[in-house]
Amino acid sequence: MHPWRTFIALAAFAPLVLASGPVYKWVDADGVVHFSDQPQPGAEKLDIGTVQTIPMPVAKAAPAKPKPTEEPKKANVGLGYTGIRVTSPTAGKTFTDEPVQVSLELTPELQKGHTLTWYLNDAPLGQTDASFTLDHLGRGSYTLYASIADASGGDSVSSPTVTFYVHQPSMLAPQNPRH
Repeated sequence: MHPWRTFIALAAFAPLVLASGPVYKWVDADGVVHFSDQPQPGAEKLDIGTVQTIPMPVAKAAPAKPKPTEEPKKANVGLGYTGIRVTSPTAGKTFTDEPVQVSLELTPELQKGHTLTWYLNDAPLGQTDASFTLDHLGRGSYTLYASIADASGGDSVSSPTVTFYVHQPSMLAPQNPRH
């Protein structure tokens, strides 16, 4: 019998097994094996015994992400900036096992006495340059934003948050360079 016919026959047979009633098997004139819960002339009654079933866990929906209660921070006139935004990476970008280029567009340029701080997943990065590279990020989802504070640390302005993703090939994948 052709392997696909066997697969189709078994796939058709599966619901009958789960029903746990009598099952009949016969081979027609073309050599095709049939299964049914109805007796047929020349059919063999199969004893399938008790079928063990395992309930599938119910997938829970991810909790809804709360909507931000405030608009992205606008440029603070007291600091004199009219624009601050992360230009790289772009929102929603996916990186596959590669360095992430980070850059900030700031209008006007960083003023004397002001401090630039980058935040990755709300933790300070220790980076103070407007452009740099993030190497060796693990697989996952990341949020990134920049914040500028004046010399006293009292006033600050932040860019809108950008979310990006990092994928890495499986260690078992043949295309993985570390394989």
